[in-house]
Amino acid sequence: MKNTLHSQKRYRKPAMKWFAVLSSAALLLPAAWSPAYAQDTVPSRSAAAVASASESETVLKTFQSLLKKKNGIPEATAYLDKNISKTSPHHATLMVLYLENARKKALPTIDEKFYPGPIQLEFRTIFKENNSMNQLIQKAKTQKVKNLLTEARNYGYKVITSEGMYYLTMDYSTFEKYKDEVKEDIAAYIDIQSELSSKQMAKDAALTIGYQELVNRATLLESFVSSYPNSNRTQQIEGQFDLYKHVIFYGMDNTPLFDYVDGTIKPNAKKAYTFIAGLPNENNSELHNLLKEFVDVLKANDYKQTAEVTAWLDQHAPIK
Repeated sequence: MKNTLHSQKRYRKPAMKWFAVLSSAALLLPAAWSPAYAQDTVPSRSAAAVASASESETVLKTFQSLLKKKNGIPEATAYLDKNISKTSPHHATLMVLYLENARKKALPTIDEKFYPGPIQLEFRTIFKENNSMNQLIQKAKTQKVKNLLTEARNYGYKVITSEGMYYLTMDYSTFEKYKDEVKEDIAAYIDIQSELSSKQMAKDAALTIGYQELVNRATLLESFVSSYPNSNRTQQIEGQFDLYKHVIFYGMDNTPLFDYVDGTIKPNAKKAYTFIAGLPNENNSELHNLLKEFVDVLKANDYKQTAEVTAWLDQHAPIK
């Protein structure tokens, strides 16, 4: 509902995650699923708690000025954390998207500081998967590495590793605190990015998640695009979906879908795809229909990459 010039914020039930995790006993997505939580709401804030349009505009302009300062991301983030509740959903959404853009733009510069040999060598002795940035800061042996990690944390990044290198990536869990303040599509976008970045899809050109999770993630991306075709982040989600779709049907360099020697599909992929194809497509997923067709073609070809299977892939899942 709108209160004169100001849109009131919608609160969602925090206990209800809108993404589904596939298991051998779970459906791909629940029936009548919506990618922005169930539309249940609780009474909105009182009029006294709703920000005025002028106050909201002031917060937005102050945030923008802080973000434009040299090395201003940490200060702008702290300001946003303290003041986002004073803004309209529209202004809150703008600020969160501005912050994401700024963090992405600054990432290469901050990341480059981690490349020198001594820094990389220290990470070999302290880094463990799933360590938080605070844990890494505590484990750091030199003040220089402590300072680099502290800066990266304050910018909203986290450390990951691949091919023997340690580098930074966006930590989307830091955006989760804004979900109740922004518009519905961006709240859903934050959920997706937080889920996808919680565990790397691949490392060293090899798949690091299971095939069921691979399809589940792709379905989340597909559902966002169909639910929010005009969202500011739809184009980005489409690009991510294309990547996941490619991996589903072709695999990766070090985890090809079909064996390089005899052309047989990976056993785990066969098991996962057959299971998913047998589920009811209650959400009218195009990817689900495509996967079902793929399984039918594979079955007719003894689950090997024959000329018929290759022709099907060229037609229905062409490499872009």
